[in-house]
Amino acid sequence: MRDMSGAIETEWPSSDSDEDEEWEGDEDGDAVSNFDSDEESVAEEDDASNRPRARQRKSLSWDAEADKLEEYKVTHGTFLVPAKYEPDPSFGHWVHTQKKAVRGTNNKKPLTSTQRQRLNEMGAIEEWQTARERHWRTMRDTLAAYKDEHGSASVPRAYEDQELAIWQRAQRQDYYAGRLSAPELADLEKIGAIEDW
Repeated sequence: MRDMSGAIETEWPSSDSDEDEEWEGDEDGDAVSNFDSDEESVAEEDDASNRPRARQRKSLSWDAEADKLEEYKVTHGTFLVPAKYEPDPSFGHWVHTQKKAVRGTNNKKPLTSTQRQRLNEMGAIEEWQTARERHWRTMRDTLAAYKDEHGSASVPRAYEDQELAIWQRAQRQDYYAGRLSAPELADLEKIGAIEDW
């Protein structure tokens, strides 16, 4: 609004105004609202406070899918859900993703220790193992027993259990070539094999 001299008059909001804006004068004495900047900072605070809730929702959805997996086992007698499960394609995809995470071939969505523990306790991990993985774990256990008995995980080429000797050599070669999966490497480190090679 202009006064008689042509200067712009500033109207200050009354204290009984419905607006919750804060007003200040800028360098020239003109009224400036701080409402927008406060609104942005409140929005930023809201975003920050919602982040943990979003993660919590994601975790809850994982738990809900795990519950469905347990129900599937009761109904069908197996944890082997087809990747293209007709009644619920997203559930089939979820199970397929969990299998990849268990094998260590899904770096985009790794399992948390709690998730891995839940899948293990319900028996899904054992059932999802391929024949190769089951054989690998059997041989790992045999190598651990060999190390306990002989004090080293380096099996001589002429050892009486040729399957173990050949398997151990192959694992050592895979280790040096960087071909072991993360779970395999962790298992071999756990039994002390890597330090013996």
